[in-house]
Amino acid sequence: MVVAHALEWLPDLPLRIRIAPDDVATRLVARAAGMAHALDPDHTVDGDEWQVLELPYVRIADRVPARAREAMLAMWVEVNDSGGAVGFAPGAGRDDVAEVLDGYIAGLAEGRTVCVALNSPLGELLGFGFVARSTGATVAHTANLERIMTDPARRGTNHGALLVAGLHRAAREMGVELVTPGLPGRHGPRRVLHPVRLHRGRPHPRRGPRRPRRRPGRRDHGALAVTHLEPFGQATAWLAVLDRSRAEVAEALGLTGGRTVEAAVAVRASSATGLLPPLPGVAGRWTLAVSVGLSGISSRRLSSLAALLGTQVLLYDTVGDSGTGEDVLARAAAESVDPRTLSGEVPGHALLFDDVDEGPPTGTPVEIPSRTPWLWSKLLRR
Repeated sequence: MVVAHALEWLPDLPLRIRIAPDDVATRLVARAAGMAHALDPDHTVDGDEWQVLELPYVRIADRVPARAREAMLAMWVEVNDSGGAVGFAPGAGRDDVAEVLDGYIAGLAEGRTVCVALNSPLGELLGFGFVARSTGATVAHTANLERIMTDPARRGTNHGALLVAGLHRAAREMGVELVTPGLPGRHGPRRVLHPVRLHRGRPHPRRGPRRPRRRPGRRDHGALAVTHLEPFGQATAWLAVLDRSRAEVAEALGLTGGRTVEAAVAVRASSATGLLPPLPGVAGRWTLAVSVGLSGISSRRLSSLAALLGTQVLLYDTVGDSGTGEDVLARAAAESVDPRTLSGEVPGHALLFDDVDEGPPTGTPVEIPSRTPWLWSKLLRR
């Protein structure tokens, strides 16, 4: 706890410990806390060689050099193969992982996402993750901690706690007040995680006292669920909306009365419309609205949706498109999100909205009984 606190709150203060040659217990405790051997400060005292262990440091970056990208990619592949489940199953191809990593790196330029890397005193990569700020007026003070991973060869050395402390620090520097950690488990799906409030009830130095951001009558229980993603793409149609929440997309489409469902149900919607939580992809995060009923939507309707939402809205139709389904899926992979690669879990629920079918108008007028029959009887008698 002490080393994580120092990394989060005292970033400019190097934390070191000097250890005598025969002090094995202290050395073991320091290494278990995540400290690593720093060669330069080693020195000799009365003929004895003293070692100096130093806390890893955090680098917060809005760009990733080519050399760092290769180190991150290699670690991600190793984490997958060791069962880390950071979006991929063991044995996932290097090219598939690189595509997702490059999507995150491309998103750094927009300023809503930063990369946080944990490095040893010698500069070795020990772990990394991303802070992705939420969009929308009611959630602009929140962020998701995504793709958090550490070197599987160094597990049990507290690097995960140190990396999360660095992610908290990065989020705080972005002005974020509430973060949702997306920590994967080694085996099976992730558990439901709790958001972490960064400022611990104290006012932000640049914002003054914090005000509640809840709708009237709505309770914030502090626990967020996650959705297990399922791949899809053939014999359906979907809209991809850039950097907009599910609530905004549902409102633009005129959808009401949604209910929580499994992602597998949402992506197989035929007479209904499924909405997936925002997913990282090309140039940002994409909310997908999936339904066979979206097949053949007009370009005029697409333009109206884009104008209403103030962002990019793309249609992918493997039912009514004149090209092949593979061409449509390839275009989706290049422009937004490839639905064939969806796996793992993301924060939030998948929603299903039943389409209202009012049926054809009736051929005979419906006679509506009067609410004042006594008045009509009086008038007719006259």
